[in-house]
Amino acid sequence: MTTRENISYNKAVFMVTHNSYSPKIKESIESQLDQQIHGIEIDIHNPHIEHLPHFSVGHLRAGGDVYHKEGNPKTNLFDDWLTIIKQWSDRNAHYEPLTLFVDIKSDLVEMSPDREIILLNKTIADIFTKDTLYVPEDLTKFNNNQHTGLKWPSLAELCNKIVVVLTGHGPSKWRYWKTIAPQERNCFIAYTHPDDSDEDYSKDMLQEAKFVNAEAHEWEWTNPQLKAGKIIRLYYYNPRKSTIRRRIKYPLDRWPDALCNFPATDYPFKYSKRNPDWYQKTAETLQNKLSESRK
Repeated sequence: MTTRENISYNKAVFMVTHNSYSPKIKESIESQLDQQIHGIEIDIHNPHIEHLPHFSVGHLRAGGDVYHKEGNPKTNLFDDWLTIIKQWSDRNAHYEPLTLFVDIKSDLVEMSPDREIILLNKTIADIFTKDTLYVPEDLTKFNNNQHTGLKWPSLAELCNKIVVVLTGHGPSKWRYWKTIAPQERNCFIAYTHPDDSDEDYSKDMLQEAKFVNAEAHEWEWTNPQLKAGKIIRLYYYNPRKSTIRRRIKYPLDRWPDALCNFPATDYPFKYSKRNPDWYQKTAETLQNKLSESRK
């Protein structure tokens, strides 16, 4: 019988929050991590456009919809939010790999093609040590002796590692991948469907990206990508209250055939008094379904 620690990273399902910095989650980043949330999303904005010294956290704008209570940083500076994650990592031992999705909300390349791209890569390296990060070059080295397709390390091999994935603004992600030398990249990139599908780099990005990012209702497009070896993050993976008798329709009811590694939800905690563990149970069911599909 395969234990969870022996599952490959790309065959595992992780609990993950959508807009992890938001008041909607009702928990701090540290509290989420303590409760086995191993996928965190932080939205960032271009400091040059916002006339700020560094990247800022926020949804539609810098500082927008940011939860500053319960131990979260009092500022909107991206560095401070990364530091919270780094401090949690330093205090904890033997945790499953943590995946940080950095959602680029504003154009990083229009006003200065390389400056913000280089700064973002450096910021990740400055906050997290090389021993903590699992970077694209590590995956390349891991596959040097492989002869049958791309392989990922097991969860045990990635113990205490942090994987950073860039999502969001397509031209910025692609510029990052083309500008930063392979051995210097600190982040993976995700192909976002359908946002990246109409760009001239679409085919190349889909081939290069190890991750695919899409809304949950796009599962019919993402399922074949998962079978082709991509790691899938589905967001808005949320329960919905029916207007009829206030019944709750959970994601497994809404999309029973959807498969993914990262079901990103806005409501991991305290959604229903009758079913307080709905998200943990959902992740366990998804893991079983994913394991069956990989056989």
